[in-house]
Formats: sequence, C-alpha cells, structure tokens
Amino acid sequence: MLADVLRSAGHTVTVARNASEGLAHVQSDLLDLVFTDLSMPGMTGWELARSVRTVAPGLPVILVSGFAVEVSQEELEASGVHSVLAKPINIGDVLEAASAIRPREAGERTRP
Repeated sequence: MLADVLRSAGHTVTVARNASEGLAHVQSDLLDLVFTDLSMPGMTGWELARSVRTVAPGLPVILVSGFAVEVSQEELEASGVHSVLAKPINIGDVLEAASAIRPREAGERTRP
C-alpha cells in the first residue's frame, strides 16, 4: 500500500521483502527515505533503523507500527528513526512524511 501511494504521488519506490533485503538496498542504492514496519521477522524496525544509521548516516527512517508507540524525540533520534506513523496508515500522513524529506544528491551520502 505504501509503495502504491508513493508511486501515485510521483515518487520512485524500491520495495524490499524483508529487512535484510532493505538494508542491502540502503547499502547499494541512493535512497532519500526508508519506510519500515516495526514488526518484521528476523529484525525489528528499530534494529533496521540503527543499521541504516550506521550504513547511511542521515538517511531518514520512518517507522510504521500497529502498536501504540510513544517515544520522545530524543529516543527517536538515538534509534535513527525520523518519525513514527501509526496503523491504520493515513495516506495524507505518508505523503506529508515523504514530501518533508529533502532529496539527497549523489555525493551527499557518506559511508563509514
């Protein structure tokens, strides 16, 4: 659903079937934003966000959750999460989150 909404708004979308595949895209592709679910097999959204922060510092991660997730801005920043969207997802919130992110340029990402 997220991919369809973002594509319909003109965004280029890469879909990963799991966290490991998503992390591989983060390592190889120039991405502007990562959406991830909180609950995934093998790796939580929090764990993926921390991995993204290590591999691609500054790449925003938006966590999508069906659980009540209340965390402070400091906790979000410490985990590498830009913001949390609650399920059921509001299409307007998805588009607003995506449009708030400034596209990155080819030389902008630094790798450790």
